[in-house]
Amino acid sequence: MNESGLIVRFCPADTVALWRAYLDALRDRGIDIFATIDHKQNAEDAGLAMPETRLIVFGNPQAGTPLMLQAPDLALDLPLRVLLREIRGGCELVYTPASVLASRYGLAADNPIILKMDGLLVGLADQACAMAVEG
Repeated sequence: MNESGLIVRFCPADTVALWRAYLDALRDRGIDIFATIDHKQNAEDAGLAMPETRLIVFGNPQAGTPLMLQAPDLALDLPLRVLLREIRGGCELVYTPASVLASRYGLAADNPIILKMDGLLVGLADQACAMAVEG
């Protein structure tokens, strides 16, 4: 975890391949995909250049809603999101652990939903990177 509380994981795959694999991993688990944002394309549309950078916004209202009812400001950080960005030799997968969100909004870190979300985020990262590398 970095100083901002973010998990930054390296994956030796192409960023677009990791993005596709992450979306497939979400679909495999029946998790709602609320939005995807292609920052590189948006930059190009504005006449600017940047490395491949994509954001996926996803979650499950059955899990997130009870947490937001306990801590309404948590709605600023839910649904969950993951950033995928190109770096030399591969890409990085970046996300905020649910336990960091719990701490930020005064929720118990041992809340079963928080623990499940943390496990989900690790599992999705592992699965998507493995799928993207196998390609």
